[in-house]
Amino acid sequence: MQIEKIANPKVEGYNYDPGLTDFFYDGDIRPEIYMGDMFPNVCSVFGQGMKQRFELGKLYGRDGIDINRLLTKVPDDTYYEICGLNLLLMPKQKCIYLLKNYNVIIHDHMEGLSWLVAEFKDPIELIKEYNVIPRNVIISSCAGDDVSVPELNIRCWYIPIWWMIMYSKFPHNLEFKYKPTKLGLVPARKPRNQRIKILAKIHEKGLLDQCDWSLVVNMHDSEKTGDFFKSPSLHHSNFPLLFESDEPYIKNFYNDIKEQLPKYFSNIPHDKFEDNHLFDLDWMGQYCYYVNTETLQGKKGLFSTEKTFKGFMLGLPMLNSASAGFDKFLNRLGFLTIGTSQFDHLAWDERSHSIVDYMSKPVDHEYNRYVAEHNFKIAHDIDSIFEVIDKEVLTRQ
Repeated sequence: MQIEKIANPKVEGYNYDPGLTDFFYDGDIRPEIYMGDMFPNVCSVFGQGMKQRFELGKLYGRDGIDINRLLTKVPDDTYYEICGLNLLLMPKQKCIYLLKNYNVIIHDHMEGLSWLVAEFKDPIELIKEYNVIPRNVIISSCAGDDVSVPELNIRCWYIPIWWMIMYSKFPHNLEFKYKPTKLGLVPARKPRNQRIKILAKIHEKGLLDQCDWSLVVNMHDSEKTGDFFKSPSLHHSNFPLLFESDEPYIKNFYNDIKEQLPKYFSNIPHDKFEDNHLFDLDWMGQYCYYVNTETLQGKKGLFSTEKTFKGFMLGLPMLNSASAGFDKFLNRLGFLTIGTSQFDHLAWDERSHSIVDYMSKPVDHEYNRYVAEHNFKIAHDIDSIFEVIDKEVLTRQ
């Protein structure tokens, strides 16, 4: 498959989701690329393998082709990849002409079909609003949801971008360990509602002292973009549940831990916002459970971020606070999961509370070790990553 990038327009203040060309054409990350500083080594590790599977930027290179120039060319079998925001900014008639006549890949590789970079506008809804039947559209993302719309010639595929990013950050000469000294590791960091609730429920069960955990919230009025503690996304006004909830278990949790906030892992760098993706190799083998507090929660949203793959690569048994069906999705990728029959059909509070109930039971160390070691080996195997790409992408062309 030949893939060419549609050039991003130069618009002040806008960042664009990276496409496959941005990741794997070369290691040069442009400043307008969203989270570009998160993946400096991905191309050097995976570029050759991806170029064996796709022809990336063969005609128009890393920067891609201007949309006006593209629309003067006779369509062929080439697929043109475009960020959801770029599509949203495009004048309606140009967008309709592009979709009707060319093969298009619309991507959300960093935010898992939340379309955050595209101002939360789902391109499929845009296509429906424009009342257009595309020639061929592929939705390319790091989420496992099937968002195909056959009647509109819309397919989807999964790219394990966050697995690739974490693989590029980890050493791979590590020995698996399992000698737990504590019950759980809960690196919640940002106080999203479900993270607050699961920590509060762990506290209610009297288990919090047996866990290492983090929760970072900016309690001050000053904000600083890119700062570990003062990032606008961490401002206390964004998280009223922590301070205003009438739920006794949340109120008790906050009253007991408020003097500890912001709570973070002091032995990990904590200067820049992106430092929250870092890890401590001393965590390996030290916990019965790694409570994975994923970004998306609910009845849909199978978005596997660095949090998931960090746990696998540290060799920790994982309990996934995520959307319903998240464990089943990980099973599809070859990973084993714990507690799946108890809570993978659940979402929101039911899932969080069920996970904490599971943690309160006697630990099956033999099974934990078996699952964690299996996942550790897969996560550190680059061939396993390419096998997922071959299965999830190449078979869906």
